[in-house]
Amino acid sequence: MCANSYMGLTRVAVATVLCVAVLPARATFAQSLADVARRTEEQRKAATSKVYTNDNVAPSDQPSAPPGAAPAAAPGEQTPPAGVEEDKGRGQTRVEPAPVESRRNEQYWQKVLAEVRAKIEALTRNIASQHVRLDAIEGDSPTAVREREVISTTIERLQKDVALQNGELTRWLTLAKTTKVPEEWLK
Repeated sequence: MCANSYMGLTRVAVATVLCVAVLPARATFAQSLADVARRTEEQRKAATSKVYTNDNVAPSDQPSAPPGAAPAAAPGEQTPPAGVEEDKGRGQTRVEPAPVESRRNEQYWQKVLAEVRAKIEALTRNIASQHVRLDAIEGDSPTAVREREVISTTIERLQKDVALQNGELTRWLTLAKTTKVPEEWLK
């Protein structure tokens, strides 16, 4: 009896020592994670974007032009290109990108539709190969049953992917028709 109570006391003492040693370490780790989170939040708040205007930029003697820009016309002939608005009072220029529709030419539409159709064809071929694999499995062993389940699940997933890609193709074709893309571009 004495040995059992001694073993019980030893276990309690070991557990107590472990708790005393481990708990402060975990608290310190959690505290350092909280500190890291606070510091990250402070850095995120401190990082602000800056808008440059004529008021906070020193003037230059030479006019600036973006690299590759055409030489400037005579002062009386300067007109901003399409999509560029200049606010001379504030010294700011706003540039609008070209509309997306203007970048969607025949090659764009053929490429997008070809990619979606290629995905559908690849998925369909994969489904056919999975059916061949499924038909080739023989027997009722646990391995064969499991393999049938895995292949059946794969076929279901592939069929869902085909349905999604068909929906994507329909979406692109509908978009093309609403934006009046010529039919010959969609072949």
